[in-house]
Amino acid sequence: MENCPAPGTAQEETGDGTAADPAPSDGAIPLRDRVIGQLYDIALDPRRLEDFLTDWEQLTRPLRTAPPRDAATAVPPEEVAPRRPDAVQLTASFLPHFRRVRALLGQSPAAPALPAEEMLLRQLPRRAGFTVGPDLSLRAVNAPATALLGVQTGDTLSQLPLEPSHLAPLEDRLRQLLAPAHDTPEAQDSESRGAGPRAAASDAAADTGEILRLRLAPSGRLVIAQLALHRPPDQPPFALVVTTLLHWPRGLGTLLRRAFGLTRAETEILRALSEARPLREIAHARGRSVETVRAQIKALLAKTETRSQAELLRLVLSFDPLPAVDAAPPPTSAPDHWVAPTPAEPSAAHALAVQARRVAAATASAGQLASVPRALAAPVASAAQAGATCQADPLARTEAPHAPTGRSGQDRPRSGGMVQFSHGGGLLAPRPFARLCLPDRRRLSYLDLGAPEGRPVLWLHGAQGVCRLPARHEAAAARAGLRLLVPLRAGFGGSDPLPAGADRLETHCADLRALLDQLKITRLPLLSLSDDMGLACALARRDPGRISALIAVSPPPPALTPAALDEMGRWHRMLLGAAHDLPELFPHLLTLSAAMARRLGSAGFHSKLFAGSQADRATVQDLDFQCQHASSREILLDPSGALMPAVQEEVIAQVRHDYRADLQALAGQMPVHMLFGRQNLRTGPAQQAALEAEFPWVAMQRFDEAGELLHLQQMPALLAVAASHARSPPRRLTPPFSGGLPPVGV
Repeated sequence: MENCPAPGTAQEETGDGTAADPAPSDGAIPLRDRVIGQLYDIALDPRRLEDFLTDWEQLTRPLRTAPPRDAATAVPPEEVAPRRPDAVQLTASFLPHFRRVRALLGQSPAAPALPAEEMLLRQLPRRAGFTVGPDLSLRAVNAPATALLGVQTGDTLSQLPLEPSHLAPLEDRLRQLLAPAHDTPEAQDSESRGAGPRAAASDAAADTGEILRLRLAPSGRLVIAQLALHRPPDQPPFALVVTTLLHWPRGLGTLLRRAFGLTRAETEILRALSEARPLREIAHARGRSVETVRAQIKALLAKTETRSQAELLRLVLSFDPLPAVDAAPPPTSAPDHWVAPTPAEPSAAHALAVQARRVAAATASAGQLASVPRALAAPVASAAQAGATCQADPLARTEAPHAPTGRSGQDRPRSGGMVQFSHGGGLLAPRPFARLCLPDRRRLSYLDLGAPEGRPVLWLHGAQGVCRLPARHEAAAARAGLRLLVPLRAGFGGSDPLPAGADRLETHCADLRALLDQLKITRLPLLSLSDDMGLACALARRDPGRISALIAVSPPPPALTPAALDEMGRWHRMLLGAAHDLPELFPHLLTLSAAMARRLGSAGFHSKLFAGSQADRATVQDLDFQCQHASSREILLDPSGALMPAVQEEVIAQVRHDYRADLQALAGQMPVHMLFGRQNLRTGPAQQAALEAEFPWVAMQRFDEAGELLHLQQMPALLAVAASHARSPPRRLTPPFSGGLPPVGV
């Protein structure tokens, strides 16, 4: 490995051969040298990327001084704007350093250790717990504590919903536990006996398992909290607080009803018992007598074959709504974007899908499916019956290796993903990836969700790869009679990459039209997610007779102007600004972000990414987001766990594409809807208002308690809009289109 220059030296040469600016006379480190030093710090601890952001933004801010282009002078969609000389120089200067840091990260352990408090809390999937630092701030909070106590990492202890008379003793005891060893009464008493502060510190470290009785406000509900002091090596001390509050995971009630034949009322009573609610309170809340509730509890004991309420609650605690996963071990050489699986983020090894893959591989005909579970019979049969090659069946539901398809007998480049079923890491029912052989002999994968014979809706997954919905939303789509078609972009999942030199936008549009032609779909609404607004506008403009409406969910600004960047969250600004101005550095910044995500875990990293959006920050702690994240990884990562090159290329192309001309061409051709969350960190309120002013004929709808993850927060509203246009017959409107949105809900 080449020797790394000493970061921060005044006479270090830049990548373009010029000498760095000398240090200021007052002894301050020049900005460029400071950023280089921080870059190498990230190689030692990826969590320092957050500190790197501030100086990196100051260094790159001059790149945003160019005046914004209007639609008349915009660069044509598939032409790249000329590079600024200062951007070229900055890239040349920093690219060698980014490469060295990336190499250093590749030599680090595959699964870096999480902070001690995070590791402790991950052992508490159902009980509300948090850790407290010496300043009485909450240093880490698990998902049950967020759901039941309404607190998040960074909150203060005073924000706990406790009665004041119970909050004060908790604060006092935590101050005593976390005080420096020589300041505690125990330490002073020990020193007076001549034992010294070291002995007192040892005693304090052993002071674990203390129990406090607390009451929640305003309900007055009793909660038991256990306190334990931890002094991890090389980390500040913290107190672990674990409560008796139990989180009732989504889906647990359904699981218990199916397992024991419980009624909905019995399940609700069982949940109330798990929350330690007294019988009188349960009866009052349900409008029943205490004797009726007692009779229902006896029925619960009989159905579950338990002999006491304590045994009944132990049984409930043993149930988990998530199926077991057999997580694959980390690779010996960790790829740049591999994230170690955790209990909160299962790996893509769902036992049901694994069994389906094995059966599909070993089955030669549908007649051999006698031993396959009923839930898997249909998808496995589809895979077994699709043994023909792409040339024989253009809609084959298989991922079997294909023969070379190049005209010269040479293999064309294939995608890295060879996944047969989408299962969201075990969080979703397995669905087979269907396949289409395109006219140029490339393969296109797609998912067919919702009602199989329902009214079709075309769903564009965006650069985030959102190809599946949480189970309840997919069920809602099926009940609404909607068939969601989710084609995977070229180079994503099992879809082959774009041919060399192909026009990106034209080829994507041709692929989508080929799929709809093959499925004989002549009319449907188009629902695009985030980045895909440019592709959606291009497809709708090229095929207005087929697209009945364009529904854009959290679309980005049409052009990445300085004003648009200034309004973004800091993480969005770093990544998207680099994709726009410094595309050679963008993949390296993604690598650093992925390394930080390995340290913090998916929820921890995304909490920082969406720190400025309360709605999004809460959503990333939810099971819905875990489903989305796990299913996205199925089509964004190759088998080694590295991000597919097409994903990076797509982001760069999307942020440099101005979709205003294509959008304006849709006026009078079809209804266009834009749905935004007011807490969106990528397209903020000012950019939303600018879009509304520039395109007054577009139907706009905003949601107060939503952000960039609007598709998870307001899915019923999105399905309602899609359903209304799926029913609409072909029509031509005269601008401006003034139709309002349909009622929310499906």
